[in-house]
Amino acid sequence: MASNTVLPPNAEAVMTGIGIEMTDMDERSIKLLTAVMSELNSHEGIDAFVNDFCEQFAEYDAESEQSLEWGSLHKQYAQIVEEVLEAVLAAFGSSAEDVYKILEAYSGTTRGERFLAKFLSLADYHTFCAMMKSWAVLEPLF
Repeated sequence: MASNTVLPPNAEAVMTGIGIEMTDMDERSIKLLTAVMSELNSHEGIDAFVNDFCEQFAEYDAESEQSLEWGSLHKQYAQIVEEVLEAVLAAFGSSAEDVYKILEAYSGTTRGERFLAKFLSLADYHTFCAMMKSWAVLEPLF
C-alpha cells in the first residue's frame, strides 16, 4: 500500500459511513484513514477475539462492579488493535503521530469529530466493554 495507491471504488461510501465527507480531507489522509478503518473492521484476529470473549461481557454494566478479567481482556484487545494499526501505518510509511495530526487537523468539522470519537474509542475501556456486550447478544457471524 504505497502512498500513491488508488482509492478503492467504495472509498467514498466507506468514509461517509465512518463520518468523513470526501471533501473534508486531502487524498492521502482519506487513503490512510480508509485503510485503517477498513483493516480494523475486517481483521480476522480482531473478529476472532471478539467472538471468543464477548459472552464474558453479557453482564457488563458501567455502573456496576467491574471484573478484573475484563480489564485484562481490554489490554489484550488493545494490543491486537495496536498491531493492526502499526502494520497499516507501516504500509503507508506513516506513524501513529501522522494519524493524530490528521485527526487534529480535521477535528473542527462535525464529520471529523465523529471519526475522531470512533477512532479514539478503540482504546476506551467502557466503550470496549459495551461493544463486547453488544456482540454477546448477537448471533455469531461465523
